[in-house]
Amino acid sequence: MPSGMTRQQYKEEILSEIDSDGVVATLLKKAKDAVRTRHGNDSEIKDVSLGYEPNSGVHVHHILPQHSYSQFSLSRENLIALTPGQHLSRAHIEASTKTINPEFQKTCLKQKFQGISESVRAGDGFYNLGEFIKILNTCFNWQIPETSSLEEVQNQVNSL
Repeated sequence: MPSGMTRQQYKEEILSEIDSDGVVATLLKKAKDAVRTRHGNDSEIKDVSLGYEPNSGVHVHHILPQHSYSQFSLSRENLIALTPGQHLSRAHIEASTKTINPEFQKTCLKQKFQGISESVRAGDGFYNLGEFIKILNTCFNWQIPETSSLEEVQNQVNSL
């Protein structure tokens, strides 16, 4: 997003123009497919007490809602693979994709950080820690420097 431009302006002026050509939809599908494939077409949250059911399929969920945070809509760091049950019953309130369950959102961010940590340690370039830091800063109004180490970010994530 260009500096000096609000999220709403960006959404209305830039993304809507791009999306009219179908580019955003195509890029979003590619990002979701990459996350889905990365996690073996399975949920990233495998805790049965959090609704995990093996072999139940996978939805890819925006941790920060796409409609409110369009600047992160294509970020792999903002996408998490969940079972359909986790997505519709836990991530959203009353199965409305316009609402977010803030407690489950924290769970998603903690789990996503684990995947990002593995990627950064492996040096595979799949996830970008700086992008995840931007998401955390936006979500919680934090001021974590984008150059922070995994350990520094872990301390913040642990506070959720």
